[in-house]
Amino acid sequence: MNNTKQNYIRIFFMYLAASLFIGVPFALLSGVWPKSITGWVIVFIFGLPTMILGEFIGEKLFSDKISQKIDNDKKDKIISIRRMAYALIIGIVTTMVIVLLGYFLRSHVGAHFNIQ
Repeated sequence: MNNTKQNYIRIFFMYLAASLFIGVPFALLSGVWPKSITGWVIVFIFGLPTMILGEFIGEKLFSDKISQKIDNDKKDKIISIRRMAYALIIGIVTTMVIVLLGYFLRSHVGAHFNIQ
């Protein structure tokens, strides 16, 4: 049991370190930074899980399985117009979702960040 407790403590500190060295710089580089303690708590709590979720969704959207379905003939080739068009569409949809999410979050947590 003691070893399990140490593992949980280690995971917690790894999470804090990852939030500090990955999540916070991305938040600050985006031009949106916290202006209150609540804002910093939001960054620490949601920064890393959001990045992990984004990586997971990206991995699923651009997996080999999907790539084969889009253009099976050019599976081993580097360049495929169909796959490039698919990536462009995914990029446009992702940008639209991020903009809409930004408008939504601005009204709910905007008071804790430097956004109006």
